[in-house]
Amino acid sequence: MSVLTPAFTEVFESPDTFVLPDGSVYIAGQSGEERAHGYERLCRGAEDVIFWSLIDSSRSLAVLEADDGHKELRLRSARDMNLFVEEYRERVIWLDITGLPHAVWAPLVRALRRSPGKGKVVYFEPSGYRFSSEPTPRAIFDLSEKIEGIAPLPGFASLTTSSRVARLCVALLGFEGARLAYALESLQPQRQDILPVVGVPGFRLEFPFLSYWGNLSILRDSGAWKNVRMAPANCPFSVYALLSELQASAPTRSMQVLLVGTKPHALGAVLYCVDHPQAVELVYDFPDRRADRTSGIERVCVFNLDRFPTAVTG
Repeated sequence: MSVLTPAFTEVFESPDTFVLPDGSVYIAGQSGEERAHGYERLCRGAEDVIFWSLIDSSRSLAVLEADDGHKELRLRSARDMNLFVEEYRERVIWLDITGLPHAVWAPLVRALRRSPGKGKVVYFEPSGYRFSSEPTPRAIFDLSEKIEGIAPLPGFASLTTSSRVARLCVALLGFEGARLAYALESLQPQRQDILPVVGVPGFRLEFPFLSYWGNLSILRDSGAWKNVRMAPANCPFSVYALLSELQASAPTRSMQVLLVGTKPHALGAVLYCVDHPQAVELVYDFPDRRADRTSGIERVCVFNLDRFPTAVTG
């Protein structure tokens, strides 16, 4: 079955057409972005919904609050995550990654992936992004305050391979060329081993062109423009398939995947890493995001992890 079939991804052209089933468990975060509050209408329209809201988090701990109390989840503890998921074995868990930081949603995705039949991931696409008042080729939009630095996502330790074979560096591109430049400077991959991935088609028609523009100097100077791959910006399963193809073409080489693009692309990389932990290292720079970096809500994407075949190899 193709990874692009509706069995795995459902796209709702308007938030009003997406209805949350009764009896669901919904996990979401809050931010200053309008789209991060799209879940509020969903939860009001459904009955018997257990809603968990992220009220505080760090790289090691997430504090979630519901009507009947709160939970503290250690993000590096597989046991904490698995127990939280298994608590709702009779319900469907909906994980809304729109307003959640990577450090929180990635460990939860891992727990859902290891509990087949349990989870769905929700993502609200923005209508637009906040343009910079003084745009430069590497900073078209004003999206991040600063970059905190390269570090593993909680529970996703770095590879410790002693192989002298250079790793493939798969860069999931967004608009922020400064983030890509920082990651490449930190990792120092061989120029010929950099494989950029552009979101095509994008959330909007012009977004792929803006992604090229934002990363133009790096793509040109490194020669990586010759290695560009494409995957729909809102499809994690296409990224999963791409990583699978790259691994099959070079089975003796591991991959570093740079998460500097869309959250759906990052989701695909996280899923692949869960299934192939010895083959992939996730690289994240922990940007400090602006609260008003996007505007509006467009489509709603539902990624059916509960239907996506599990292929754990490590």
